Amino acid sequence: MLSGNPSPSYLPMLAAAPADRRSLLTSRQVEILTWVTEGKSAWEIGMILGISGRSVDGHLRRIYARLDVRTRLQAVLKAQDLGYLVRRAPPQPAPA
Repeated sequence: MLSGNPSPSYLPMLAAAPADRRSLLTSRQVEILTWVTEGKSAWEIGMILGISGRSVDGHLRRIYARLDVRTRLQAVLKAQDLGYLVRRAPPQPAPA
């Protein structure tokens, strides 16, 4: 079920932004990027946050402009590099 509040498993994705970069992205934009990292579509993110998919698309366009990127992947990677999102380690294969 989709809800407006991220479950505790999503909370570690949020990182404290460096002091000199705090004003680059709003908390809403970081929240949207957090859901993007989970593979959610604009429509799904809108349902979770209680806004329209078009509003999510608008937020994404502003995120792209602020980060000087063109795609969702580039936005997520740059937000991680800037400290807005925590990079997760890839899953390790099970021992044989």
